[in-house]
Amino acid sequence: FEEDLSMKLPHLKYIYFQNFDASFDEFEEFIKVISSQLQIFSISILRKKTYLDGDRWERLIKGYMPQLKIFCFHFDQYFDDNNEQINLSDSTNEFINQFSSPFWIERKLFREIQIYSRVSTFSIHSYRKKWIDRHEHINNDTYSKQNLIEDNYISNREKTDHRIIQLTIGNSRFTKLDRPYIERLKSVVKAIQFTHLDIDNDGMSIKMLLDILSSLPNIESLKLSCIPIFPLESLSIEDVKNRLPVLAINKITQVKLGQATEEQEIEFFINLCPHIEYLGVDSTMMKMFLVFLTIALLPVATYARCTYGCSCTNDSPCEYYCENYQCQLPTPLYQKCSPYYTHPRQCGTSRFCDFDSSYTCQPKKTNGERCTYDYACISGNCDSGSRTCQTNYSPINTMLPILLPTVVVFMLLFIVTLSIIARRRRMRALAYYRSPYIVLPSGTPYSYQNSYMVGETLPPPYPGVISTPYPKTYQS
Repeated sequence: FEEDLSMKLPHLKYIYFQNFDASFDEFEEFIKVISSQLQIFSISILRKKTYLDGDRWERLIKGYMPQLKIFCFHFDQYFDDNNEQINLSDSTNEFINQFSSPFWIERKLFREIQIYSRVSTFSIHSYRKKWIDRHEHINNDTYSKQNLIEDNYISNREKTDHRIIQLTIGNSRFTKLDRPYIERLKSVVKAIQFTHLDIDNDGMSIKMLLDILSSLPNIESLKLSCIPIFPLESLSIEDVKNRLPVLAINKITQVKLGQATEEQEIEFFINLCPHIEYLGVDSTMMKMFLVFLTIALLPVATYARCTYGCSCTNDSPCEYYCENYQCQLPTPLYQKCSPYYTHPRQCGTSRFCDFDSSYTCQPKKTNGERCTYDYACISGNCDSGSRTCQTNYSPINTMLPILLPTVVVFMLLFIVTLSIIARRRRMRALAYYRSPYIVLPSGTPYSYQNSYMVGETLPPPYPGVISTPYPKTYQS
């Protein structure tokens, strides 16, 4: 910059540096001599860790960029750098700590860490409205008010914990989700309390996703550009066990899925995140399903029972049963259980606690098998006479699927027919009084002096001569 130190740019408001390689000292001299009218500043740095000095940036902005409104800073660090041994955890801590002073907090900066196989990117920029801001789905009349609420929320959140940090797992041909990558990733997540997770990698498996989520207890929003690869029909026992700690600790309230085409995929993430409040799906094929999901499934998910790990005092909030003030998983088959009226759902939905088998969980009985109580049968109906499980037959239940649509269709046709008849009568009545060329039917009252209401033509003139009769004289 030595040749450019004498220049003055009084109207310069925007600067953008890409892959910047000059030293911080040279850069600082350049900023000091140019105009202080800068409003937007963006810079991308390669390797030079001297730029990770938050205090120095603070002094530079206060003294020479007082009108700055938007600040974007990107620092790329490669793992295969032979000149320097890189400790990703230490670098991440240094980045977060350097930009956590009140100066940065008051400006509501959004900190993001992107991790690839060979490079990590530390970003800090002015807060941008993203998908996690639900006000973008609200009409324009309430946008300003909602925008203010969102900004106040972000400001208050920053003042309390100084931790609004996003972790992004990117997708590129150099990013291999192997064990070294996961271990490197875990070293970062243990040191930083991330609040947002963005996964844009089509090679992510469900086991790997559960492993990552179990290490991120403070995550509030989850974005998946690609649905993880896993068998939707049946998860392995190991995957189910891995999901349990995630269910117990996660605080995820907002989920966004990309390219979801199966109902089971969405249901899996609803069950994985019991505190979900917002769900977005980027798929044109799922628009109709989302309407149904909003109306039917989300209220159910909001008030669903807890599967495992939640605090409780009775069985009501638990999917199965409550023990030691904590929701428990169902008791396995042929294992000891409590009486039915103590914990009705302890054995799960397909089993029951059989007192004839020394209070152990047994499979529910099919039609025709011997039974004692209704809860021992799959149908829920133990015939009192034959003491066998029978189909819970009810004529009303059988005819209801047929009668209900029939009644609805009949009522609709009846209403349409009545409306057509009423409309025709109204139009016929109006026609008599609006057209002067229609002869009114007999019995219709009208006045001959009202030419508008008379439809008859005048009679022809009399063809003969009309003589005036002489007055009669009377003789006395």
